[in-house]
Amino acid sequence: MKIIIRLLGIFTNKDKVFFTFLIFGSFLGMILEVFSLGSVIPAISILLQDDITSIKYLSFLNLEELISDFKREYIITLGLIIVLSIFLLKNLFIGILFYFQNKFSHYFVSKIQSKLYNIYIDKNYEFHLSMNSAIILR
Repeated sequence: MKIIIRLLGIFTNKDKVFFTFLIFGSFLGMILEVFSLGSVIPAISILLQDDITSIKYLSFLNLEELISDFKREYIITLGLIIVLSIFLLKNLFIGILFYFQNKFSHYFVSKIQSKLYNIYIDKNYEFHLSMNSAIILR
């Protein structure tokens, strides 16, 4: 916990807001991942069973009235389009999230490197003569 508090102390307010959005985006990505994986089983069941209304875990949707007007091929096509759309949107969201995570990581590392560099540049000449360079590079 102390590490997280020290880490948040390094962030500016803008960094904290962006970090919060990244955490929120990660949780949203997890939910999308579970939802997309959960949509695979009903899609496979619809493909393999002749009677769609006999699928037990889809009975709460009351599909009998909805699908009575459509052919089986149309329902399969629509279902697969929905599943593929879910996967496409999830992967697009996760790709954008990874881009912003990498951008933030690169920004944060370069900011710390710049601060350290400025600290050592601002030291006087005697400090660098008395200090072992191996210790400074650690």
